[in-house]
Order: sequence, then structure tokens, then C-alpha cells
Amino acid sequence: MQRRLVSRYDVIVCGVLFAFGVGCADAVTDNLDEGVETTLNLQQKTGEQLFEHETFRGNGRTCATCHIDRTGTLNPQQIAQIFAYNPRDPLFRS
Repeated sequence: MQRRLVSRYDVIVCGVLFAFGVGCADAVTDNLDEGVETTLNLQQKTGEQLFEHETFRGNGRTCATCHIDRTGTLNPQQIAQIFAYNPRDPLFRS
């Protein structure tokens, strides 16, 4: 099986969409008209889709594989729990 690295472009796109599509939408939409708010909601859904489901033709990992909701990262205890539950989780693929 050939290993493919994710390109720098893929990482940048994912980061930008997450930062502007997901992370900033709530704060920005408070004082905007409904048309702009609808656009931001669409961007938020697109960012969430990319963050949670897009593998960028990689090994099955998504951004959400390592960047969990509460802390944005995984600690060693969480990794051990994931491994105990499912040793074939995408987190452990090379």
C-alpha cells in the first residue's frame, strides 16, 4: 500500500474553512442581515463537513480524528481509551 502525504494546500484549506466557516460564524452573524447570515450558515456547514468527514485522499483520518471538541487535541489517556475500544481506528493507521 502506497502512503500519500496530505499536501500543504489541503491543510491550509481545511484550517481556513474551519477558522472562518465554523469558529467565527456565531460572533459575526449577530449584527448582519439575514442574507449574509445564511451565507455564513452555509460556510459553517461546509466547514463542519470538511472537518468531520474529509480525508483529503489520505488514510481515513479526518481533522476530527485528532482534534476533539473540548480541548482541540487528544491526551495519552484518550488515545489509550480509543485504542482499547477500537485498535483499527483511523488514528492508528499509517
